[in-house]
Amino acid sequence: MKMTGTPPPTSALTLRQQAEATIQKKSELSLEELRALSPEVMQLTLHELDVHQIELEMQNEELRRTQLELDDSRARYLDLYDFAPVGYVTVSEKGLVLEANLTLATLLGMTRGELVAQPFARFIFKEDQDSYYLLSRRLLTTDSTNAGRAGELRIVKRDGGHFWARLTASAVPDKDDHPTIRIVLSDISAQKQAEAEKEKLATQNRQLQKAESLGRMAGAIAHHFNNQLQTVMLSLERATLSQPEDSESAAALAGGCSRPARRRK
Repeated sequence: MKMTGTPPPTSALTLRQQAEATIQKKSELSLEELRALSPEVMQLTLHELDVHQIELEMQNEELRRTQLELDDSRARYLDLYDFAPVGYVTVSEKGLVLEANLTLATLLGMTRGELVAQPFARFIFKEDQDSYYLLSRRLLTTDSTNAGRAGELRIVKRDGGHFWARLTASAVPDKDDHPTIRIVLSDISAQKQAEAEKEKLATQNRQLQKAESLGRMAGAIAHHFNNQLQTVMLSLERATLSQPEDSESAAALAGGCSRPARRRK
């Protein structure tokens, strides 16, 4: 990302020399003309020269002040660009890195010099390169110039590791009106990790709720079965009481009542 705006002014010394030369040229008079001048005109001419000199000195001072302001503004801009909390990179139409800030270089474990002229796709995780290609192609089409686009991709570092990043990109013409892509890149690895932990907890919670639901269902089935069993047992007991004690039917009913009782124990 390059500085644009008013070019640096001509040095104060050079400007003053040019101005004084112009004034001297305009005020050159022949010897006869000088002799013909009255003292009043001579005095007025000297006064005009003094005024011009003071004006030039004031202009020089203004130029020096403007130059200092420009230098300070440029220094602040470079500081904000290089040490921003996000990575900045400018990519050419061919996909090569034109410029990058120190933050991005640090994230990748490289120097800015090593980044320049490298294909930016080299730093995109293999499985995410199609997504980056589509994003960049859409930006460079004529109907979407300057339209910002964003996406989440994995970025590969110099040591082979990678991190999740959110890319916000826009197409901007350079000074020669060639299309370039400016990308703002922020590390969202912590956010992705938090989302993964949240999803893991949600899965565990769903499994726990499912187990609790199955437990409640099993308890309800057992309760219902016990109620039905108690009804059958009461019917058997009533039938036993209605039979003579020494009859075979009474013995058989008594045996039937005792078996479920023993199982429940």
